[in-house]
Amino acid sequence: MPEITLPSTWGLAENSAHYLESSLGKIPEIALILGTGWDAILEGRNFNAGYMDFRSIPNFPVPRVPGHEGHVGVVDTVYGEVLVQVGRAHFYEGYSMLEACFPILAYALSGVRKIILFSAAGGLNPAYILGDFIIVDDHILLFGENPLRGITNRHEKSVHVSASSIYQDDIKEAIEKSLPQGSRVERGVYAYVPGPSYETGAEAALLRIFGADLVGMSVAPEALIAAYAGLKVGALSCISNVLLPQTSSGITHEFVLNRVRESVGELKGFLDSLIERVALIA
Repeated sequence: MPEITLPSTWGLAENSAHYLESSLGKIPEIALILGTGWDAILEGRNFNAGYMDFRSIPNFPVPRVPGHEGHVGVVDTVYGEVLVQVGRAHFYEGYSMLEACFPILAYALSGVRKIILFSAAGGLNPAYILGDFIIVDDHILLFGENPLRGITNRHEKSVHVSASSIYQDDIKEAIEKSLPQGSRVERGVYAYVPGPSYETGAEAALLRIFGADLVGMSVAPEALIAAYAGLKVGALSCISNVLLPQTSSGITHEFVLNRVRESVGELKGFLDSLIERVALIA
C-alpha cells in the first residue's frame, strides 16, 4: 500500500470506501474483524458474491502472517448481513500503527456503525485456562506508537479520544449473552504489545503487575481508531496460551492458530445470536 501521509489519511480512506461500496454494494452497519484462528466462526458460511482480497482494495495493508488471509466481504446471518474481515495486518509486519488499522476508517466511511474485534491472546490471569473466552473490558496501550499520532482532524473529530470508555457495555453484554451456555467466559484488561516475539516471563509478570489479564498484538490500536471514527466497539479474545503461571514449554504461532480454531469451532450458533443482539443496539 502507498505510505499513508497523515494529511491525506481521510482522503485515502474515502477512496477505499468508494471502492468497497462499488464492489460489495450496500455495506452493513456491523463489522467483524477476525484475528488468528477466528476464521473458524464462518464454518459452513459463504461470502455473498465472494470476497475481496486486500491486494485489490486501494490503500489496504496486506497481511503476511499465516492465518491472516486478508480479505473482506459480506456474510449472511439469520438476523441480517454483516461485514467480515478475515485476518489483519500488524504493526510488527513493518506497517505504521495507522496503516495496520487503516481498513477501519474505510469501513466507518462506508456505513459501518458497530465493530467487534476478535483475537487470540496470552493469558496473564492465573485463573485463565486454554480456550477461555475473554470479553475486553479495558486495555493498556503503553508500548509502540499510538495510531492517532499526528492524524488530521475531520469534521471536528478530536484525536483526544476518551479512552476510558471505548468498549461499550451494551456490546459487552451482547457478546456475553450470545456465547453458548457452558462457555468459559470472563471480562478482563487487554495489554497491547507490538510483537512479533512472545513475552518473556519477566515481561508477563510486569504486565500482570500493571493490571493486565491478557496480552496480544492487536485489538487496542484498532479500538482507538474505531472510537475516533465514531464506531461502537466490542472485543473478544480466546486464550491461546497461558503465560502465568509460567510453563517450560515453548509457544509457536501454529499452536496458537490451531488452539483458537479448536475453541471457536465449538461456538455453535454464536454468530447468529451475536448479530441479532448487536443489531438491536442503538
